[in-house]
Amino acid sequence: MPFSPGRALRPPPGLSAVLSPAVAAALESSAAAPRASAHEKKAWELAMSPVKGFFMTGFMLWMSGSSVGIFSMMMTYMALSAPVSAMMNVSNVFKGLAKAAKLTTGKEPSFLLQKIAYLLLQCVALALGLWKLKSLGLLPTKLSDLFGHMNVRHPLHLVIPADLPAL
Repeated sequence: MPFSPGRALRPPPGLSAVLSPAVAAALESSAAAPRASAHEKKAWELAMSPVKGFFMTGFMLWMSGSSVGIFSMMMTYMALSAPVSAMMNVSNVFKGLAKAAKLTTGKEPSFLLQKIAYLLLQCVALALGLWKLKSLGLLPTKLSDLFGHMNVRHPLHLVIPADLPAL
């Protein structure tokens, strides 16, 4: 019998064309497991990515010196603004990975632990910028830094001694 594109071929003898539900579920779960672990691994790589910038940022802050100048202020601003903006956009960082995981596995993971780790590492990066502000003397850390904001206490009573010599 010659092959024609319009005709469907019958399955060979002994092969069922329909898989049992148990076999289909086992095949699907075994195929989805490596993909899910790959997405988890990629999410952890994304979560640990701020560590790569710690040493560069710390070196740049150290090289900018301890005097208040334009270069040291620019480096300090960079060290403070980058972690803050990264903390604001934490959901956008993992959004593409979550979409890819949903396409391959069928469910969208939350990546909660990875997001928490990412936020904590961004807090460490923010602490580098705050350390630089403190070393420049721009962060109020002592009581004497706050004297301008304290209220002056006026006495309620004024005591003048009776035996005050006349001038």
